[in-house]
Amino acid sequence: MLPYVNLPVTYMGQGAIPTAENFRYYNERQGNAMKPMKIQESAENYLEAILMLKQEKGMVRSVDISRHMNFTKPSVSRAVGLLRDNNYIIIDTDGWIELTDAGREIAEKIYERHQLVTKWLIALGVPDDIAAEDACRIEHDLSSITFEKLKEHILRPNK
Repeated sequence: MLPYVNLPVTYMGQGAIPTAENFRYYNERQGNAMKPMKIQESAENYLEAILMLKQEKGMVRSVDISRHMNFTKPSVSRAVGLLRDNNYIIIDTDGWIELTDAGREIAEKIYERHQLVTKWLIALGVPDDIAAEDACRIEHDLSSITFEKLKEHILRPNK
C-alpha cells in the first residue's frame, strides 16, 4: 500500500489532482523524503471514465469525458493535463486520449471494484441507481485486502 498525504485545500486547490511536483514540494516543506503517493479519488474517477468511454466508443476526447462526468470543459481540460503530466494518459495531436499502462492499471482496478460492489449491492436489494452511486463512493476507500476478501465472498458458489 502506498502512503498517502492529504494536501491542504489551501495548498492544492479544491478538487485538484496532485502532481509529482506538488508532492515533492509538500514533502520537502514537511522535511520528508520523496515517497510514492496514492493517487487521488478524482484522478481515479477520470481514469475509470476514460476506460469506460474507450470500451463504449473506441476513441475518447476531453469533450466525451466532460459529457460523461457532467463536468465543465475547463475542469476536464485541467484534469486531463495533470493526468498527462503524470504519465497516466497520452494525448495525440488530434486530441484523442489513450491510457498508459499505469493509467490503465488504475482504471481497471477501480472499474472492477465498481462493477463488483454495484452487483453485490443490487443483490442485497439496493435499487440499481443507488447501488451504482454508492459503489462509486465505496470503490475508492477499500483496501486491497478488504476488496479481495469481499470479492472471494461475493463470488463464492452458494453452498
